[in-house]
Amino acid sequence: MKHTNKNIFITAIFITALFGLFMLPSRPSQAGAKLVNSKSQLYAGKVDKMTPCECSGGFQVIIKGGRSPGNYLYVPGETKAFKNRAISAGRFIMGRRSSGGECVITPPDCKETLDVSGGTISSFGSSPF
Repeated sequence: MKHTNKNIFITAIFITALFGLFMLPSRPSQAGAKLVNSKSQLYAGKVDKMTPCECSGGFQVIIKGGRSPGNYLYVPGETKAFKNRAISAGRFIMGRRSSGGECVITPPDCKETLDVSGGTISSFGSSPF
């Protein structure tokens, strides 16, 4: 009997340790780490318009209504996408944003910028329509 109790005890410790490993937070990727910071804030609203940032990459996203209307910067490939994985005019989106960002347009001189005072979208989920 003592041997069986010892095996049960060791198995219980092993399962607890294994469960604990899965509960540890994973480290963010380097691309995501530069967008997500401790000062990120929530935003939500309906996408009214998207304009490409021809010189700097990404898009200016104008959000109307909802929790936080404003002008934001969306950078595909660096922005973490959740449900439905697409931003387009007419869709409702929500997620996290960080301050800063720049949307530079009008090649070849690339001197004009668009307003992205709402910050940079670091993560989002969108409605299916």
